[in-house]
Amino acid sequence: MIKEIKFTDNALKQIQNLLSKKDEGSFFRIAIKGGGCSGFQYEFTFEQSKNEDDLTFKNILIDKTSADLLKDSEVDYVSELMGESFKISNPQTKSSCGCGVSFSLVKVASDALKVPSYLLLVFGFYVCGFHLAFITVHMPVYLADIGFSASVGAVSISVIGLFNIFGAYYAGIFSDRAQMSRILVIIYVARAIVISLFLILPKSIVSVLVFSALIGLLWLATVPPTSGLVAKFFGTRYMTYLYGIVFFSHQVGSFTGVWLGGELYQRFGNYDGVWIAGILLGFMAALLHFYIDEQSYEYKISTTIS
Repeated sequence: MIKEIKFTDNALKQIQNLLSKKDEGSFFRIAIKGGGCSGFQYEFTFEQSKNEDDLTFKNILIDKTSADLLKDSEVDYVSELMGESFKISNPQTKSSCGCGVSFSLVKVASDALKVPSYLLLVFGFYVCGFHLAFITVHMPVYLADIGFSASVGAVSISVIGLFNIFGAYYAGIFSDRAQMSRILVIIYVARAIVISLFLILPKSIVSVLVFSALIGLLWLATVPPTSGLVAKFFGTRYMTYLYGIVFFSHQVGSFTGVWLGGELYQRFGNYDGVWIAGILLGFMAALLHFYIDEQSYEYKISTTIS
């Protein structure tokens, strides 16, 4: 693969010049990393050793992932008005940033959002945010409205946080042993049932604590299977970026839950409408995750950088 990357004489001369000032046996590494003002950026560093997945050309190192994205590129060393620097002409880059070392991830997101299972995951995680933010912000007020002291609200949130530790931990373990989409179906159905029972049954200190414990077990239990599905769909190369899109949907749901709770409380003096919405959304999320096709879609992510 590294033979498909061209180095100009100027680039090779400058690399050798730089290496002559380093310890003997040093390598010059070219890599593509996340970051920059457009999403990806080129990085030039010196290394004392090479990794197992490194491709080599003389004493130049390029990791396999970066080499794929640098295919048919030309590495040059140029003198311009702004100074001297390495310049990479990459035919896979359709747009780049003025800084000269970064490029965009828009095409990656566009390709991912064309995968139906990924879209279902994005919309499903909206519901998770709706539940979490609404309960976190409005649960103490709800309990105070039905006659409990403020301390009960504080204890409720604390119990949720405590049981969340166990829920998230075991969700991670089960995600390694079972279909992650099915785990999410179970979690969202369980949330809808737990909320329904909490509304139907008589309210007492015991019922509040039991509800808090159960909803705590289901709190961030969605995160391991959700992030795991993103990695399974598209691999680890773009995992953090594409999970960020899923999490953005979660935050939109969080906003909706907090805002809608306040809006309906102002209008009707109670939270009944939001609790009911949370139940319906829970079942809807379960349905969405039921139709997720749990397989790799890496082939649908274009290696062309936009």
